[in-house]
Amino acid sequence: MERNIIKQGYEIINSRYKMTASETKFVLGALAQIKMEDEDFHEYIIPVADLEEKLKFAKNKHTRLKAFAKALMSKPLAINTDDGFEVYNWFSKIKYVNDEAIFKVQIHKDLKPYLLKLKNRITKTNLQHIIKLNSTYAIRIFHFLKEYEKIGSREFELKELHELMQTPKSYQKLYTNFKQKVLDIAVKEINLYTDIKVSYEESKKIRKRVTHIKFTIHKNDEDLKTFIEHIRREYVNLHLATVDDTIIKCSEDGLLYDGSTGKTLKKELALKYWERMHDKRAEILTALDTKYPKLKGLTNSLIQ
Repeated sequence: MERNIIKQGYEIINSRYKMTASETKFVLGALAQIKMEDEDFHEYIIPVADLEEKLKFAKNKHTRLKAFAKALMSKPLAINTDDGFEVYNWFSKIKYVNDEAIFKVQIHKDLKPYLLKLKNRITKTNLQHIIKLNSTYAIRIFHFLKEYEKIGSREFELKELHELMQTPKSYQKLYTNFKQKVLDIAVKEINLYTDIKVSYEESKKIRKRVTHIKFTIHKNDEDLKTFIEHIRREYVNLHLATVDDTIIKCSEDGLLYDGSTGKTLKKELALKYWERMHDKRAEILTALDTKYPKLKGLTNSLIQ
């Protein structure tokens, strides 16, 4: 999945479907390969290596891959039309090639009006932001809000939000569940990993029952990706922080390593440390400015 920019018409963004986060990322990985000038869909390739870590296919891989493909083919999307609605499958075919460990997919031809030669109400998102989102609801809400990024806010009737995301009845019946397990998690992930910073308020109520949610949308200059890029660019091989008694430094290759042993940290541990440093970025960047005064001023935009 080399291409990263995904372009979708508003009909796709606001369609009704229910998929896991992994299934959604698989679909978006295919959509990211569509070029602006394309007049028809092509066969798109999704390497299994892009999925293995997330989907845990180490054991019984072939069986699990088949189950994954079959499940995805049974999860359509519904698009509203002027006189009703239409239901489509995302793909007309999903093929797995054993020797190459790749999926070859063909997007359903009926989705052409919503993905090809788009002129109006195009929403662009970056696959690299989406890959980091763990919640399927975070992915959906991210797309809903990217569509309204220039406007700066978007309000939903709560019933509409449930319908678009096909939430379980337990979330629909008890708002507290929906708030904790959908809204709060989505906002946290979007603010941490993407290029927008969002918040929400319960904008309308009837007899203390929440009926509407209003999101506020801003450009995010404090996301984890921006923080990591800044550290990799400006603080190579310098003492960044001490976490769990480990002196953290960043190599010229952009990898975190133990400053005492020179040993590169494993991927999962490195991500954990990146996130912990990001949580305390103002404190860390201020300390770096003090410790390395020649670099002072480079961090201003990240700690304001």
